[in-house]
Amino acid sequence: MKLAVIERAHLLEAATNMDREDDNSWAEYWVQLDNGKEYQFKHLVRQAYEIATGEKVDSDFFQSNNSYRSFIERKFGYKVIFKVPDNISFFTKESLHFFSQYAGTLYRKDNVEHGETGKRIKDEIFGKTNVWVRLLNLDKWKFELDNRWQLSGNFKPYSWVRIFKPQDKNQKVYFTLGVDGNKAALVYKLDCQRKQYNSKNALTEEQVKAFDRVRNGIGAEWNEISIDELKNYDWEKLRQLTVDFIGRYEFLYDEAILAVHTQTKTKADKELTDVTEPLIEFPVPENAFDKLPEKKYSFNGVVIDYDSENRNSKNIGDGGEALVIAKEKKYLIKNGLADLAEQVKKSKDGEGYDVLSFDLKGNKIFIEVKTTTGIATRPFIMTDNEWEFMRQYSDQYHLYRIYDYEKEKKQGKLFCLSGNLEKRVFTRQKQIEVFLKTRNNT
Repeated sequence: MKLAVIERAHLLEAATNMDREDDNSWAEYWVQLDNGKEYQFKHLVRQAYEIATGEKVDSDFFQSNNSYRSFIERKFGYKVIFKVPDNISFFTKESLHFFSQYAGTLYRKDNVEHGETGKRIKDEIFGKTNVWVRLLNLDKWKFELDNRWQLSGNFKPYSWVRIFKPQDKNQKVYFTLGVDGNKAALVYKLDCQRKQYNSKNALTEEQVKAFDRVRNGIGAEWNEISIDELKNYDWEKLRQLTVDFIGRYEFLYDEAILAVHTQTKTKADKELTDVTEPLIEFPVPENAFDKLPEKKYSFNGVVIDYDSENRNSKNIGDGGEALVIAKEKKYLIKNGLADLAEQVKKSKDGEGYDVLSFDLKGNKIFIEVKTTTGIATRPFIMTDNEWEFMRQYSDQYHLYRIYDYEKEKKQGKLFCLSGNLEKRVFTRQKQIEVFLKTRNNT
């Protein structure tokens, strides 16, 4: 490779020369050096090559292709970032309207008008979708561009770019972003491969169900910028919105891959489809966390439909508690304690637990129920009141973690943690209660 002769010192010397020249010529790709400044990729590399070899080369001797960019990133650890060229305007209402008129309609190759239409759609929709994903400059993610503006003899009704981690390329789970022609909107979401001409290239029906159970109702399944909202965005605002979205739901991406591809081999799991019990108990997961995961903070703004998320969380929580109440009553009746079964009930808000039940000796037990449609190791939230109740009543305390919960079927899996949880879990503060100090305490 031509770049092999370049060393770090050559790049730094080239950068110093460029600082003196004050060259502001445009480039799509830029290199961020140790000093925090950014330099036009091909101009920096060309000058570094000339310094390394003593040979003068043409301005087009190097291009900003993927091979050269990857070489600089791997060898020197410098980040290469993409910037939108000045001549590429942002998505427009006119372009989205135009695209929506043809989305999904028949394409005729011999029709001159269709040829011109295809060229415009390719430039204004698919080309800009590709600009959108390149602009994200995500360190640990890869993407597949979308240049297919026609499909099976029709104008394709959407442009979709897939975003995934390199090691997950064949997992059939990814983020997508693009333009939906039917809705005339920019769309971004967490998605999976549901259908393919060759079924081996898509997830199975059961895998899709597992994916939807993990993803749906949390806010990652469908997000859009309508045609009337475009005026509130430009390339940079769109970049910030998308980067924050992917960062916020990266845990869900990882979890969806686990849910789709991990096969549980316990005897109970194999028998799960053969029983009618809505809540099946499993051992505490062995593949839990060996340390508290690092949290990366983001300070970009993002639009979140909290009402929708809260409604969904309440529905899931209520469903889990109902399953636990039914399970406790059935257990007590089976053991000849029907009178105690009648006393099993949901607690009031603020009591520190969710369900009052009894053991076989008639002693009260306090059950906290945490329900998720996700996998067993998904983190959950406890209030300070719930945590303190657990500490004070640990002899009678049980936490039921319901996971893989299916809202439609009202069934799920369960494991139980009993007693004081302090040595069995990692915790991280999510909210801070703030009290104003008196002046002499400042």
